[in-house]
Amino acid sequence: MEKVQELEREIEELKLRVADLEDGLKSAEMRISSMSANQVSQSQTDTVQATETVQANQQPVQAMPTPTPTYNNVQPIPAATYSYSNPAKNQQAPVVNPIPTHRTYNTYGNTATPNTYGNYAPQYGQQQRPASNIGTESWIGKILMGALASLLVFIALITFAKLLLPFLTDGIKIALMFIASTALTGTGFLLSKKKPSNTFFKALLGCGCACIYLSILVTGIHFKAINSIVMYVLLAIWAIFMIFLKESKNDWLFFSIGNLGYLVSIMFTAGLKDKALVLPMLIYVVIISSVYQIMYWKNQRQREVQSVINIISLLLFQILITNAFSRTVECYIVSAVTVVWAFAGFLFFTFCDLFSYRKNHFYFAVVNSLAFFVSFMMLNSSLHLPAFIDFGVVLIPAIAFEAINIYWRSNNLARSESVLNAVIAGFFFLGAAIILVDNYHVIYESGILMLVYSLVIVYGLLKKDTFFKIHGWALVGICIFIGMSNNTGLFFAFVAAIIGLSSLIVEGIVFNDSVAFKLVSYSCLIGAICRMGYLATDIMIFSGKEDIVRLVTYGVIAVLNLIMILTGFYRTNEKNNGRDLHVVLDVFNLILILTGAGFMGVVDSKILKAFYMVITFVLACINFPVKEKISRNRCLYTGIKLGVLLLYSLCTFEAPSPVVSMGMIAFAVLCIVIGFKNSLLTKELRILGLMTTLLFVVKFIIFDISFDSTLMKAMSYLISGILCFAISAIYNHFEKKAVMNYPPQN
Repeated sequence: MEKVQELEREIEELKLRVADLEDGLKSAEMRISSMSANQVSQSQTDTVQATETVQANQQPVQAMPTPTPTYNNVQPIPAATYSYSNPAKNQQAPVVNPIPTHRTYNTYGNTATPNTYGNYAPQYGQQQRPASNIGTESWIGKILMGALASLLVFIALITFAKLLLPFLTDGIKIALMFIASTALTGTGFLLSKKKPSNTFFKALLGCGCACIYLSILVTGIHFKAINSIVMYVLLAIWAIFMIFLKESKNDWLFFSIGNLGYLVSIMFTAGLKDKALVLPMLIYVVIISSVYQIMYWKNQRQREVQSVINIISLLLFQILITNAFSRTVECYIVSAVTVVWAFAGFLFFTFCDLFSYRKNHFYFAVVNSLAFFVSFMMLNSSLHLPAFIDFGVVLIPAIAFEAINIYWRSNNLARSESVLNAVIAGFFFLGAAIILVDNYHVIYESGILMLVYSLVIVYGLLKKDTFFKIHGWALVGICIFIGMSNNTGLFFAFVAAIIGLSSLIVEGIVFNDSVAFKLVSYSCLIGAICRMGYLATDIMIFSGKEDIVRLVTYGVIAVLNLIMILTGFYRTNEKNNGRDLHVVLDVFNLILILTGAGFMGVVDSKILKAFYMVITFVLACINFPVKEKISRNRCLYTGIKLGVLLLYSLCTFEAPSPVVSMGMIAFAVLCIVIGFKNSLLTKELRILGLMTTLLFVVKFIIFDISFDSTLMKAMSYLISGILCFAISAIYNHFEKKAVMNYPPQN
């Protein structure tokens, strides 16, 4: 086989030499053609000079070269220029490019020769292939084909083994497994040492190593020829042997094979029946993890990947042992080792670079911190440690990640990773809040933890960093949600109200640069007030006075909404006029009106009904535009609200039907009068008044005619008629006024 390959190489070399000769002949032909063309041009120039000798006394004439034929699209060198006074002196020798003396070869034997002008072009009709195609083809041919060959050989060995198994004893089967595996490994090792660049030989060596690994597992698990300790000792020797097979520190093949075997061996510990084997297995796991971590330390990428594999292996081993031997000393030892290992990895990747920005280190720190949390929770589920230890263990990673985030953003070291960092820190802060509310409810109810979390908001306000304000409000929101879910008391709601009010004042008065955080602060304050009103009924002094407490709570929220709208609190220092926040406040206003109307219909006391009616009417009037220029829709919206609210109030107080009609007609007159104040912007309000008048006049004629009280009916008709006359008089007055101000033109 090697001789055939050598002959093929010699044939390729002969082909390249023949191609060189062909290129030399072509270059010689091009040179001869250029010289011939130059000679023709020279003869033509001499003829022109002889003809023009008669005109010697005239000014010198400069001859132009005659176009000459080309050969294979190669232009000849232009002829020299001559002067009449001294042709021989000005004649220049033609310059001919030298014959190229070297060639270049690509990976597949294509040649490229510099042409007459020094440019390289591929020869004999072939073009150079792109480097990406070459790399893909090389990878498929060298690596993928080698891996497939190893797989097919492995399947063939298994198939032959299945044919021979019925005729062999267990000892012969084991011997044949190890002989075949050792033969494959030895062959691959010798061939790869002889030709290290051959990927197939390396794949053959990897296949042999995998066969030895499977042989050890089958001997111990299936044939029971060796006990578990011997099997894992052999697996440890095999794992260490994988280290010495790598050719360089960038060798990933045996790195992958060794770690794959390591993980598979840990999975087989799920079948352990004797707890006496747990500690030897733990020693095996720790030794392999330590040896692999040390041996792969020089390559940074392998070092980091190995750390993740090690912690996953230990965590997997802890899960399997805890499931099989929970609440045993061996289980506690395995869990403690895993916790310590994960915490050490977390500290290393978090603090070893003194908070310097290392993206990879951050991700590995996240992995180790999560493994630390899971392993500790598993240990705590068996030992039932004191709650303050749980709280501290969970809070340490949260504070560390938060400190890293503050350091990164203050020094502009990271932006995109800050989001993931905040999510991980929030996860640990959430765990700390859950532990505290479950075990120390009184401390949580005091709001101390929520105040501590609000310091993140304060930091964001001081640094004007929106990211930390969002992060801080998320933490405060988590605390509020957990507190409401666990029935926290009045003081917790009071602390939340203080946080919301303080943030609202700072965001709206001191900085006044963010509509969104004004809204968040306002929502927090409203929610806290509602919660305080709900919990106030549990206090002895307010016992049995739920309606009064509800009215006071509703009144406080309504006054706050009025202040926000009347003072223009929705506006900011930016160019926008806070229209979005204004719309939100209007929505809150409408919700409060509907809520007040609902309370009005529920309470029995006429006095409380009157209070609710007054508050709702004030809330409805607050949207009426007084100074705004573009307010036609808001005028109509306010008019409709007031009309509906008036009708609902009259019905709630059980007013007689004619009185309801009179009240609505009076409201219509008021709408028309206000509508004439600004005829351009409040035309819709006048139309609303007219439509309301017509509707309730029809109601008078059709429905109220059958009212029992004659006096009431007469008074209602009289007053309604007077109101209709008033409407007619108003229209006549303003029409005459308009004619006087704007007389008709002839």
